[in-house]
Amino acid sequence: MSLKWSILLFLLIGMSSCSDFLQSIEDTKKGKTTVETPEVKEDIVAEPTKEVIAVEPTNKTQFAAHPEDLIAVEDALRALPQFKDRPIYVYQSIHFYDNYRVLLQVQNPDNPSYVDEYYYANEQWHEPKPIVLSKRDNIQQDLVSLDEIPFVHAHNVYEALKQKVEEIGGDTSDLTVYVITRKNRIRWYPRTISTDRARYAIEFKKDGTLLSFEQE
Repeated sequence: MSLKWSILLFLLIGMSSCSDFLQSIEDTKKGKTTVETPEVKEDIVAEPTKEVIAVEPTNKTQFAAHPEDLIAVEDALRALPQFKDRPIYVYQSIHFYDNYRVLLQVQNPDNPSYVDEYYYANEQWHEPKPIVLSKRDNIQQDLVSLDEIPFVHAHNVYEALKQKVEEIGGDTSDLTVYVITRKNRIRWYPRTISTDRARYAIEFKKDGTLLSFEQE
């Protein structure tokens, strides 16, 4: 074979290989899109569905509206092995959420220098998680005995809050109640409620009943 024909044949093979290579890249792109897209969609749809099913009760959503349930959940906390026949001291806060969830921080019953986070969901108290504290945190000044803030007092806050929200024409379908125990004081929240046209300050007594309510 002459040198001229050898060069021509080499060029033709190279062009063919390049074309196959480019086509391979294009096919790979198309193949990747086809395979991975359903997986991404499945992740986006499946996870929220599982979460909603896991925590949403069948009939009652406003936890603080049901005093008997608040009492039962507190009794379940006191019945945990680490608290049997021992006092419980709340550190900084208790939050009562819809869908029967409670989040609070408690002084560790075995080591008073530690604080643990307790979470109630799906009709049970989950394993406590340690709270990271700094050397500046003064645990003692933010502790209050659970005896002073029983869960059922959240119902008093809810009832007073609902009444005032209804009076000003607000939405009572989503009322979140929580309590703060900073500097050994008990303060129930929220502290303000509002409409499109006005804002109101609301304050509660230690037992959760209404103390004051006025427009700001």
